[in-house]
Amino acid sequence: LLQELPPEATYLQQAWFYAQAERGPKGDFNGEKVAIHDVRLGSDGSLVALGGLVDYFTLWGLPGAAPTFHKQAISELTTSGNTEIPIGVSTHNMLIIGSGKERKLVMVVQSRAQGFSAGRISTSFEEQMEPEDGNSFATAAKGYEQELGVSISAEQITLLGVAVEKG
Repeated sequence: LLQELPPEATYLQQAWFYAQAERGPKGDFNGEKVAIHDVRLGSDGSLVALGGLVDYFTLWGLPGAAPTFHKQAISELTTSGNTEIPIGVSTHNMLIIGSGKERKLVMVVQSRAQGFSAGRISTSFEEQMEPEDGNSFATAAKGYEQELGVSISAEQITLLGVAVEKG
């Protein structure tokens, strides 16, 4: 598919067409997602992250269609704190139930029909941020509902860390 694009196609166009060919037939919807472009510490010590909008197909296709640009974005974000290349914002979530010594970590078995990691057993799931989420806690709460069928308020979620995926 990438060879069918004109040579002047940008890496973002290549990513979009790559993902559309790979994910479109599987029923993936190409909705708006949030991309991060700048991360720094605020004057009060808080984490400040600035971003913009990008579509799902571009985010999904970037590592496969334009791996050099994807690696460049990760390098720029982790060394200088900013990049113009879109990197998606997502939450990686675990559900712990109970309290004290009775706490248990919920395991998730992905459906065989699932496009990603079909049949895999995992202790976590990922949810990509969409513009209407407003913040990562709302993104995580949405993910618990969609992935596990569990209603959790954003206030019940504890942030354990912040990371950038490198590979």
